[in-house]
Amino acid sequence: MVDQEASNALAECLARIRQLEEENAHLRQAAKTFGDLAERLKHALDIELGRVEDALSEVGGTLSEGNQLTSRADRAPDSRDGLAVGDQPPVRLVK
Repeated sequence: MVDQEASNALAECLARIRQLEEENAHLRQAAKTFGDLAERLKHALDIELGRVEDALSEVGGTLSEGNQLTSRADRAPDSRDGLAVGDQPPVRLVK
């Protein structure tokens, strides 16, 4: 009787080990899939950020640390800008 109980306990332990090994394999695959997805997302975001920076440079804006939009009017005068904001004539919109 004791041998039967020990044999059953051993069989249960082996079944549990197989189950945990399967779960582990699934979790490892899920982690790899998630990591691949995160890499693709980062790559796509880097491309999109480059596009935004290119578009901003065409209109005179920049992205500062933390990707905050800064227009030329908001920045301190820069020797590359030529004129300071206060030196520029006012803009008049005409309809």
